Amino acid sequence: LKELRKIYPFIEYKVVLAYLTKRKSDYYTVEPADTLFPDELLKTPLKFAVSKRNEIMLKLADTVVMYACTAGSTLNLKALAEDRGKRVINLYKAGNQNWMLQQHDNGWMYVANSNGLLEFDGASWNLYPIRNAKARAMRIGNDGRIYIGGIGRFGYFTPNRLGGLDYTCLSDNLPPNSIVGVIWNILQDKERIYFQSDRSLFYWENNKLEYLEYPGEIYTSAILYNKFYIGAAEGVLVMDGKKFSLVPGSEMLGRVSGLLPYSGKILIATRYNGLFIYDGETVQ
Repeated sequence: LKELRKIYPFIEYKVVLAYLTKRKSDYYTVEPADTLFPDELLKTPLKFAVSKRNEIMLKLADTVVMYACTAGSTLNLKALAEDRGKRVINLYKAGNQNWMLQQHDNGWMYVANSNGLLEFDGASWNLYPIRNAKARAMRIGNDGRIYIGGIGRFGYFTPNRLGGLDYTCLSDNLPPNSIVGVIWNILQDKERIYFQSDRSLFYWENNKLEYLEYPGEIYTSAILYNKFYIGAAEGVLVMDGKKFSLVPGSEMLGRVSGLLPYSGKILIATRYNGLFIYDGETVQ
């Protein structure tokens, strides 16, 4: 545990110790897929037991148990941390925040990372920066391009003849002094690619970039049943040409944080007021 704590400084020693003590009787019966925490631990008065960071720590403790069961010998915790930690975190050599991910048709994974676009081919990682901007959203288009956006910038990657990816910045096509904001979502509708920032909406179609300004802040966006919706402080709005119309009844929802398809209807998630359903006519 001391070795593990050197590498993971957020570990609370007494919580791990309490957890492993409770698991002592079943060290040799734990299954490799067993990562659930015993109810009795979560109900204990230990003030650290229910915190998020210690949930991660308890999973590490479970890993210690599993390795001890399968190895049947003394456990090298430093080697364990290197195997499970460095292999996953250090080898990709990028930021510690990953916002979106998608699998390409070739099986490779692509991730919008704080430091750019991460590529994983199943064995090794590659990082492609977007001119030092922090990435927040990405989407693999039907044309094979990997569209990406972040703080103050958006564009796409295409393969080059050396097996890597080249970046094309679309936001450079905007008029001087244009404010991009933060790109939080990228959506595709047929041949049109939308880049949704916190205050604007950009779309790329037929090699031309268009810009739709919204007077307020945009919290989320989605294409549902062939219509483009945004969630804002005013409620839920639907795109009508180059304008947005308010969905009747959604003005009382407060901040809208998510829009999802739900049995032919739209599930609306709000930040403070719970869930609602929009059936195309009313919000309930």
